[in-house]
Amino acid sequence: MQRKLIFLVCFHFIFSQGYSQRFPFFYYTPKDGLVNSRVKIIKQDSRGFIYFITRSGLSVYDGARFVNYSQENGLANELVNDVVEMAPDSLLVATNVSMMNTLVHGKVGVFKTIDNFYPVVNRFFKSKNGLWYVAADEGLFVLSENRFIKIPIYDKEENEIGKNLDRISEWKNLLFLTTWDHEIKEKLIVYDRTDEKVLATVKNRIVYSIDVNGKGQFLATTDGGISGIDTTSLLKNGKMVFLPVPVAFRKVAGLKHAIVYFDQQGNTWFAGKEGFYKITTSGEFSSYTAAQGLKITNLTSLFIDKEGNAWIATDGSGVAKLSNSGIELRDKLDGVAASVLAIVSKGDSLWAYNHFDNAFYRITKNDITKFPAMGLHKVVVNLYTRNDKLYIVTQNQILCANDMNNPASYLHPEKIIEDRNVQFGNGVIDHSGNFIIEMTSDGRSFYTAVIRNDQFLFRYHNAAIADQMALDSKGRLWLITRNNQLLLFSLHPDDPEHYMQLQKDYSHLIPGLGPRSITVDKNDQVWIGTRYNGIYSVQFRDSRLDTILHFTTKDGLTDNFVYTLACDTSGNVWVGTQTGLDKIMLKNGRYIFGNISRSIELYQSIRAIVATKDNTVWALPNEESLIKISSGSPILISTPPKFTFTEMKVNDSIFSLGVSRFRYTQNNFSFSVAAPSFINEKSIRYSYLLLGSGNEKWSVPSNQSTFNFINLSPAVYSLKVKCEFPEERYASQVISYSFVIDPPWWQAWWFRIVAIVFMLGFVFVTLRFYFKRKLEKAKAALEKQQAVEKERTRIATDMHDDLGAGLSRIKFLSETIGIKKQKDEPIEEDISKIRDYSHEMIGKMGEIVWALNEKNDSLSDLLSFTRSYAVEYLSQNGIDCTVDAPDNLPADFVSGEFRRNIYLVVKEALHNIVKHAQANHVTLKIIPGHQLQICIEDDGIGFDRSTIRPFSNGLSNMEKRITEIGGKFVISGEKGTTIRITAPMKT
Repeated sequence: MQRKLIFLVCFHFIFSQGYSQRFPFFYYTPKDGLVNSRVKIIKQDSRGFIYFITRSGLSVYDGARFVNYSQENGLANELVNDVVEMAPDSLLVATNVSMMNTLVHGKVGVFKTIDNFYPVVNRFFKSKNGLWYVAADEGLFVLSENRFIKIPIYDKEENEIGKNLDRISEWKNLLFLTTWDHEIKEKLIVYDRTDEKVLATVKNRIVYSIDVNGKGQFLATTDGGISGIDTTSLLKNGKMVFLPVPVAFRKVAGLKHAIVYFDQQGNTWFAGKEGFYKITTSGEFSSYTAAQGLKITNLTSLFIDKEGNAWIATDGSGVAKLSNSGIELRDKLDGVAASVLAIVSKGDSLWAYNHFDNAFYRITKNDITKFPAMGLHKVVVNLYTRNDKLYIVTQNQILCANDMNNPASYLHPEKIIEDRNVQFGNGVIDHSGNFIIEMTSDGRSFYTAVIRNDQFLFRYHNAAIADQMALDSKGRLWLITRNNQLLLFSLHPDDPEHYMQLQKDYSHLIPGLGPRSITVDKNDQVWIGTRYNGIYSVQFRDSRLDTILHFTTKDGLTDNFVYTLACDTSGNVWVGTQTGLDKIMLKNGRYIFGNISRSIELYQSIRAIVATKDNTVWALPNEESLIKISSGSPILISTPPKFTFTEMKVNDSIFSLGVSRFRYTQNNFSFSVAAPSFINEKSIRYSYLLLGSGNEKWSVPSNQSTFNFINLSPAVYSLKVKCEFPEERYASQVISYSFVIDPPWWQAWWFRIVAIVFMLGFVFVTLRFYFKRKLEKAKAALEKQQAVEKERTRIATDMHDDLGAGLSRIKFLSETIGIKKQKDEPIEEDISKIRDYSHEMIGKMGEIVWALNEKNDSLSDLLSFTRSYAVEYLSQNGIDCTVDAPDNLPADFVSGEFRRNIYLVVKEALHNIVKHAQANHVTLKIIPGHQLQICIEDDGIGFDRSTIRPFSNGLSNMEKRITEIGGKFVISGEKGTTIRITAPMKT
C-alpha cells in the first residue's frame, strides 16, 4: 500500500506541472480585405484605427472594414516601411524610396520638405525629449520643421558608420541603433546624443532590438537568444557586455530572432518565429503557439492595442488576433485528450471527470492536478461536492471520494447507493447536505428522491422526467418536468416522511412550453429554459406571480432549445443551448445578451455550466473540450472607442462630410461608420434613423456598417446612426449628419415666387390686354361707325357735289332748251351738253359704286381699274397711253380709303395732263411691293409750280390724299411732267 501511495504522489507531481490551453484566435488575410499577407508592423492611431504595414501596401482597419492604399492610390512605392501619426487622422507614410507620403483624412498626398531631400526612411521614433528621430538607409536623421537633418555618426577612427538603420530605442541620453543589413560590421550602435558621439558598437552578434521595461531592465533580442546588458560597463567603459536575462524572463532566454514588446500594463511580450509569449509583472508566464491554437508561423511583429488585444503579424500568413475576452478552450487536460463527462465547482477550483483516461482533475487558476480512478470505468452522469467530499453519480451508483484532495480517495471511492434497477439523473445537494436527485426505474416512472445517510429517505412521483432542478435562497426546491410542470417545494429535514412538501403548482403559467432547464438567481428570480421557446424569466412576490419575461433568438439567444442554465456569483445567467453558450446580464435595468459562442465561433451543444467562487465560468460542450470564461478581463482604454463616420459617397463619388448641400441629381447616398473596438467587433450592432424621409423608426440593428439610400427626394435630412457594443462593454453612441438636397430650379422657392409673380403678372397682363382689347374693339367699332358715317358723309358729299352739280346743270340746260323752243332758237348744243353731263354722271356713279364694293378691296382690282380708266380716258382725249405693269398683280388687301385716294390722285393727274399738258403720249408705270409705286410721265409742255393759279386746290388735294395714306407725292416738270406716287401697303 505504501508503495502504491508513493507511486500516486509521483504520478501527481508529474502531471501537475502544467496544462494545455487553446485560445480563440481570429485571422485576417487578403480574403478578409487585408492588402497583403506579408505584414511587417502593426500600429494604432489616436482614433483607435489599426494600421497594417505590409510589403505591398498599407491597410487601415476600423473594425468594420479594411481600407487599402497602394501605388494606385498615390503611395510612392508598394513596400511600406513605417507610418507615424503627427496629428489626429494625419499621418506620414514612409515607403522604400526617397519620397514621403501623407495620409490625411483618408487621402494620400505628398509630404514636401523645404530642401526637397528625402532619405529612405525605415522607422520613425519619438524621443522623450520630443524630437522625431528617423532611422534611414542613409543614416540617422531628425525630422524638424519639414526638413530631414542628418546626425553624422563616426567611429573612433573617424569613419562614418550607421548605414541601413532599422530600429531605434533609447535609455537616458543614449540611442540604441540596429541595422537591417547583417553584412554591415556594426550590428548595434550606441550613440550618446548629449556628447554627440558613438559610445559603443557590437560587431560579433546580430542584435534585432534593445528595449527597457518600466523597471529599468534591459532586454536585447539577438541571434543567440535574449540577453540583458551590463549598463555599468556601458557607461564607464563604453563596452557592450551581454548578461543573462533577469530571472523573470529565463523561460524565453533561448528565444532567437525574437521581438520584445511592453504593453500599457507593464507586461512583457515576446514574438518568435513559431509563436509569442507573455510574462506579467507578477511573473506569470503564458505561451501562445500551435499547442494553444495558433495556426500561423513566421511571426514578424507583435502589437497590443488599447483594449488589450494582441495582434500578431506574419510574413506570408496575414495577421492573427488574440482577443482580450478572457475565453480559453481546453482540448487537453495535462497533455491528455479531453473527453469530459461531468464537471462541478468547489471554491475557486473546477473538478472534472475525464473519461478518456478515467481520471478526475482539479483545475485552479494556474495549476491542474490529476487523480486517477483505477477501477471506476463508469459513465459518470454528474459530480457534486459537500464539505471536502466529491460525490460521483453514475447511471445506477452514487460514489463518494471522502477526501477530494487525496489521490487515494479515488482508487476505491465509497459506494453510497447502488441499484441496478434505477437510473440516476440530475440533482442538487440541499442546505442540509442531503441529495435530491432525479431517478427512473423503468424509463416510464419518474421520481425525485431524497438520499440521507446513504439511504433513500423520501420519493416524490413525477408525471415526467425532470431534466434540471434548482434551490433558491430560502432553501426551497424548484422543479420542472417535461410535461410542462413548474413546482415549488418546501423542504423539511426534521420530517423525513414529508421531506418535500408541494408549496405551489405554477404549471398553468407555462402551458405547452416544453421546459428543459431551470435555475434561480441571487434575487430568487426563476429562469426556465424550454425546448422550442427560448427562456422565460419569472419573478414571484409572496408566492404570487409578479413579472414574466420571454427571451428568444430575436433578443440575442443563439438557439431557442435551451439545454442547461446556471448563475454565477454576480447574478449573470449562463445559457447552454443546442448550438452555443450565451450570457444574460442585467445592466441599467435591462437584460443584455452576450453571445460567447459567436464571439469565438464555436457552435456546439452545451451540456453543463458551472461557476467557481472567483466567478470563472466553465462550460462543457459536446465535443472534446472545455470552455473557460474568466471574469473581469481588463480593458485598457479609459474612454470608449469614438464612433464616427468613415466615408460618404454621393452617386458613387467620395465626398467630405463638410459638404452638406447637394443638387437634386445627387440623390444616391452611401454612409460608412466605424466604432474601432476589436473585442468581438463583428458583433457590434448598427442602426440608423433618417429624419426627413418620412420614416420615424430606427432600423433593425445589424452588423452592417454601411447604409445606402437611393433616389432621395429633395428635402432637409438628418441621419442618425447608433452603435451598440457586445454585452454593453461600452455605452451605446449616436452620431448624426445633416444635409440638404436642393430641389430642381423649377421647384425652388425662388422659382415658385417668381412663378407666382409671373402668374400674377400674366393674369394682370391678360386682364389688361383683355380689357384693352375690349376697349380697342369698342374704339374700333366706334371708329368704324365713325368711318362709316364719314364715308356716308363723303358719299353724300360726292353725290351732292358731283351728281348734284351735274343734275343742276342738266336741269339748267333743260330749262334753257324749253326757253329756246319757245323762241325757236337752236337747242342741239344744249342737248349735246346734257348728253355729255349724263355720261359724266354715269361715270361718277360707277366710280362711287366701285369704291363702295368690298369685292374690289384688293390691289389687283385697284390697279386693273386704274389702268383701264387711264387707257380709256386718255384714248378718249386723243392721247396715246403706255402702261408698264406686271402681268400678275398681287391680290393684297387694301382699304377702301387707300383705293379711293390712289384712284382719285391718278385720275386727277390724268385730268391735268389732258387739260394742261398738251401732251401726245403718257406712260403709266406700276411697281407693286411693300410700297406701291406709280409713275406717270407725259411729253407735254412741262410743269411750273409758279404758274399755278391762286386758290387752285387740285395739286394740294393730290398731295393731301397721298399723305393721308402715309405716302409721298412728288411732281417734276423739266421735260414734260413726271408724277411719282409712293404709298406703303397696309392691310
